[in-house]
Amino acid sequence: MRRALASDLMNRNVKFIREDASLLDAIRKMKEFDVSSLMVESANKADGIGIVTRKDLITKLIDPDPGTQHALVSDVMTMPAVMVPPGMSILGCVKLMKRCNVRRVPVFDGKQVVGILSNSDIFKKFYPGPTIA
Repeated sequence: MRRALASDLMNRNVKFIREDASLLDAIRKMKEFDVSSLMVESANKADGIGIVTRKDLITKLIDPDPGTQHALVSDVMTMPAVMVPPGMSILGCVKLMKRCNVRRVPVFDGKQVVGILSNSDIFKKFYPGPTIA
């Protein structure tokens, strides 16, 4: 685990959504691509990159405020997202995720998001479960 890097375990299946998309659009996109989070593209590139997760959507939709049916991704997303470089160690990623209380981090190469690393990816790699003989 000490030698593994974010780029070794990251999922390259990263999907994006605009911040002005509706929450229903986000749900449809997550279901269509079978992902639990979407990277959020900001209209103002200086704002950075955000993230919206299934948990964000569930929290907003389960405990709705009046007008929730018109809510946008920008209403629930995290901006800016906590990101890591591809060369960061998995141990460093785990410590950062714990400190920031997040379950996934986008992997950013300095120009673009190249993947996403989740606690599930790490768990599957290092705790695969018993083997069946």
